Amino acid sequence: MAISRIRRKTPTKQRNANITESYNLWEIIKYNLTAQERLSFLEDYIQDPDLRLLIKGYDDFLVKNIEAIEKEMARRGLQGPDRHAVDAQSPINPQMLNDRQIACESLLLVQGNVDLLTRTLEPVSHDEQLRSILIEDVTQVMDYRDEIVKYLKMNGLLETPTLFPPVPTVNIKHRAGEKNSAGSPANAGLLQKLKQDTLAIGTLAGITGTVVMHGFSILWNYLGLTKVTTLQVSGAILVAQEQLNTPLGLIISIIVHLMVGSVGGVLLAYYIKYAGKDLYWLKGLALSGFMLLAGMGFIVHVMQIMPQMYKDALTVFFHIINYLIYGQVVAYTVTRYWELRRQS
Repeated sequence: MAISRIRRKTPTKQRNANITESYNLWEIIKYNLTAQERLSFLEDYIQDPDLRLLIKGYDDFLVKNIEAIEKEMARRGLQGPDRHAVDAQSPINPQMLNDRQIACESLLLVQGNVDLLTRTLEPVSHDEQLRSILIEDVTQVMDYRDEIVKYLKMNGLLETPTLFPPVPTVNIKHRAGEKNSAGSPANAGLLQKLKQDTLAIGTLAGITGTVVMHGFSILWNYLGLTKVTTLQVSGAILVAQEQLNTPLGLIISIIVHLMVGSVGGVLLAYYIKYAGKDLYWLKGLALSGFMLLAGMGFIVHVMQIMPQMYKDALTVFFHIINYLIYGQVVAYTVTRYWELRRQS
C-alpha cells in the first residue's frame, strides 16, 4: 500500500511542477518578445540621447534574456512561441509620439516584466538553476525601471496635471519683512530650471573653462613665456590696446573674455547633448581647435589685434596650450553635469 501511494503521489507532483514551469517560461519569453519588438519600434522616434541610451540598454538586455530563456526551454524540451507571430508595431502617428510618451510606455513595459518575474519566482523554488536565472533577471529589470523613473522625474514627466487651472499669484504681495530664501519654492523652481537647461550649463561650463584658461595665461605671462594674455587679446576686440590696462578697459576685457568663453561652452553642451558624452575629451579637443581657428586665426587676424603677438612664436604656442586646456575643462564640466543630472 505504501509503495503504491508513493508511486501515485510522486508522478502527480512532478507533473504539476512541470506544467507550471512550462507555462511560466512560455509567458516570460512571449512577454519579452513583445516588449523587445515594441521598444525596437519606439527607438526610431526618440529625440533625447539619454532616453535613447536607456531604452537601447534595456532592449539589449531583453535580447540576451530571450536567448537565455530559450536555452532553458530547449533543455526542458519545451517549444517557445513563434517569433513571427509577435507583432507589437501598432499603427501610430509619428508626429504625436514624443519622448514623454515613449518613456512612460517603456516604464509600463518594464514594470509589467517585473510583475511577471516576481510572480514566477514562487513556483520554481525547487529549481535552483531556473530560480537563479530569474532572480538575476528581476534584479536587472528593477534597475532599468529605477533608471526610467529617474529620467521621468528629472525631466518633470511624472507630475500628474491637476484637473483645475492653478490660481494666479501675480498680484499677491509679500508681507513686510518676509524674505524669499534660497529654500523657498520660487528659488527652488529657478534652480531646478537652471539644472535642466542646456544653455545654462553650457554657459557655466564655458565660464569655468575661461577662468582656468586665464589662470594659466597669467602664469605663462608671469614666467616671461608670453607677451600678452588671453584676457588682453579678448579685450582688444573692443578696446584700443593702450586702454587695456585702465580700470574700465580691464572690466570690458573681463566681460568680453567671459562672453566668448561661454559661447564655446554652449556650443559644446548642445553637441554633447545630441552626440553623447563618450570620448568627451575628443569633443573638447575639437572645441579647442574651433575656438582657436575662429578666434585667433580669423577674428584676431582680420581685425589686426595684437600684431606683436604674431612675431613671437612662443606666445602663440602657449596660447594654443591655453585653448587646449579650455576645451578639456569645458568638456569635462559638461560631461560631469550630465552624469550628476542622470544620477539625481
